[in-house]
Order: sequence, then structure tokens, then C-alpha cells
Amino acid sequence: MEREIRGPIPSIHPNDRIVSEKEAARIRNVSEYTLRRQAARGEGPERIKLSPRRVGYKYSSLLK
Repeated sequence: MEREIRGPIPSIHPNDRIVSEKEAARIRNVSEYTLRRQAARGEGPERIKLSPRRVGYKYSSLLK
């Protein structure tokens, strides 16, 4: 049984999408390894754990 959606559907701002680690590295013009090192030091953009073996990044955090 499906739920009925009431009211307006919230829009997702393009800068709030989640991108893969590979795409994040390309956007920041660094290697994936550099992103991992920054995260280990507590630097760089915030990582979002998507699954036990996969992380992503908010697009908006990559632009800062």
C-alpha cells in the first residue's frame, strides 16, 4: 500500500545533491586519496557514509 503525499513536494536544491568520492575528487581537482587523507586529519569537506564501503559528499560542501 502506497502512502499518499499531501501538500507540496519539497524541492532539492542542486547544490544539496550527494556526489561520489570519485566525482568529489574531480570537482575539487584532487585525488581520491587526498580526500581520504583530509578526512583522516579532520580537514576537507564533510563525508557522508552511504553504506559500509561507500561514502559521498554534499555538492555544496565541495564548493567551500
